[in-house]
Amino acid sequence: MVVGQEYYVLVTTRSGLYRLQTDQIVRVTGKVHSTPTFEFVQNGASSTNINGERLAESHVISAVEKLNAEHGCEISQFLMMCDTAGKRYKLYVESENVWEPELIANWFDDALASFNSAWAVKRVAERMQQPEFHHLPTGTINTLRTQSIRDGFADPLYVLPHLQDQSNVEIDLSKAALQ
Repeated sequence: MVVGQEYYVLVTTRSGLYRLQTDQIVRVTGKVHSTPTFEFVQNGASSTNINGERLAESHVISAVEKLNAEHGCEISQFLMMCDTAGKRYKLYVESENVWEPELIANWFDDALASFNSAWAVKRVAERMQQPEFHHLPTGTINTLRTQSIRDGFADPLYVLPHLQDQSNVEIDLSKAALQ
């Protein structure tokens, strides 16, 4: 295993017989003697694709972290929704700060392009719209998580993936967004 490389986690028998794909992606961060150490990157199923951009949840997380670091956004909770029909992504954030939506959308667009070269190409070619930005009241995302548990998701420690297809979420977050 190579330090810095990302891998899917597959559970196998000692003889290598495939048993289970976890859909978890980990990055090798180093080694203790000859045993590799890992950090969790993302759930492998947490990726979307409108027009070849292959956006991963890790790209979205890194872009939000960049907004927080470079622009002092202090975004505490966020969800990115893929709107395939509208050929755009919608970023919903909870934060005490308030910004001009167009400004944060531009910052976020640039941040995503820095982590995903296919994103940059698709945006320059105008094959996707600029992301939309929506400010949510504090607690909205936790309410969505609680509803998912009530609707049958068994794990009370369930964490919503930060990147989801809009068609998979039953709550219309645009109605919850602050104006």
